[in-house]
Amino acid sequence: MPDLATADLLDLLTSADPHERDEVAYTELAGRITSGGEDGSLLVIGDRLVGYFEDGRVYARSFAALVLAEVVTRDAMIGALDPAAVHRWLAAFSDWYLEEQDLRGFDDDLGWLHAVAHGADAIGAFARHRLLRRGELGGLLRLARDRVLSSGSALFAAHEDDRVALAMALVLARPEVGGDESVRWLNALEGAFASGEPGPVPPWVSNTVHTLRALYVLVHEGGHVPGEPSRSFSVPDRDLVTGAIARTLRELFPFIG
Repeated sequence: MPDLATADLLDLLTSADPHERDEVAYTELAGRITSGGEDGSLLVIGDRLVGYFEDGRVYARSFAALVLAEVVTRDAMIGALDPAAVHRWLAAFSDWYLEEQDLRGFDDDLGWLHAVAHGADAIGAFARHRLLRRGELGGLLRLARDRVLSSGSALFAAHEDDRVALAMALVLARPEVGGDESVRWLNALEGAFASGEPGPVPPWVSNTVHTLRALYVLVHEGGHVPGEPSRSFSVPDRDLVTGAIARTLRELFPFIG
């Protein structure tokens, strides 16, 4: 395959062909960004990706989030971008992520769509950026929480819950997120669970429970930073957070503890 210009790869990122979109465009862009080959173009790439959040095709929106995670991760390492750009991208991403309605993981014709998982990866990338402070990090926790709570009838079946849990754990690993800030976001979950009625368990409840269970394990055991298997992370307020998660889950499963 001949070398493609960055602009061409960004075009292919919106292709309905899953091979062109995933195997060619995403793989090549991620490699170039991670290696530093696009360090001079991060602003242009990020702005182009953010524009895709308004695209009418879910795969364009979703893969924009996935590549944006690479851009934000790279800038967290080199600090090349104006802070205003990072905050502008965060705002645009947050608006899209919470409002996205197409939560399919995989489509037989279109391949991976995975808006929830790709968005979670972007949250994890923003969580590791030094420019985000306590209030914005708390906002990332609430964004991830609300995305799962608003999953409606879409049952996570392709590790979306694990990816969201990892993103939340990366936020909680930041030392700025401690004390009440590390557990206050759970209050809305307790209220949502308490309002449940007898009958079949709604998919959003299952999604939320599975996410919390995965998060409990990550907080208790620690984890590894995506893309950096030799770099581990831990949550400073581990006991506080795991205790709060257990209390929240006890609302649905009273046999805990």
